[in-house]
Amino acid sequence: IKRNIKQALIFGIIDTLLMAMFIFNIYFLFVNISSLSLAPFMLFLTIIMCAFYIIARQYAYLMIFTFNLPLKKIIKNSIYFVMLGIKRNLLSLLFTILLIALNLILFRLYMPIGMILPFVITFALMDFIAVYFAYPNIDKYMVDHTADAEEDIE
Repeated sequence: IKRNIKQALIFGIIDTLLMAMFIFNIYFLFVNISSLSLAPFMLFLTIIMCAFYIIARQYAYLMIFTFNLPLKKIIKNSIYFVMLGIKRNLLSLLFTILLIALNLILFRLYMPIGMILPFVITFALMDFIAVYFAYPNIDKYMVDHTADAEEDIE
């Protein structure tokens, strides 16, 4: 952690800015959907880009702490992994959406559990889902190749 803390902080700032931008864009387009002619199309594209980024950031955080790579390569590899593991990524996104929907339903039906659950288990479970679905792809394409390259050197 100590050697990659700078990359994690820089990526954390970039991540926060991008997520704030996506949230603002989605909210703005949703509110103005009837007054702007291209708003439905732009809202759809923004949601797709946001989902793509949410999947890519799962890989980025894992690679920051697992490998000693420059930030530019981490971002580039994250984008590649979104395409390489599309089945796992869609399942991860589906389970995350189901978890959020469950929280919203519990909040609506029984508020005490719906208010406590996100702070107790939801965020940790979302991170577990992300790592569970992302790490096998990283292991398959990066860890195995890194081990093979080290064997070739010896």
